[in-house]
Amino acid sequence: MRKINLAFITDRMIKGHGVDLVVDRLADGLAKSGYNCKVYCNYFDETFTNRKSYEIEKFHYFK
Repeated sequence: MRKINLAFITDRMIKGHGVDLVVDRLADGLAKSGYNCKVYCNYFDETFTNRKSYEIEKFHYFK
């Protein structure tokens, strides 16, 4: 069976912000359930980068 790819797009993944924790919990839980998850954001620190279940990538955009 093929895995489904999911992308989460948020402004930041930094410790101490509520939305960041929600995105982390959703991506982690879905990845552990068999989905391929990746989080795209503008800013992140080392708080969530140690997760092995999903990837965090800097979101590059064009002006």
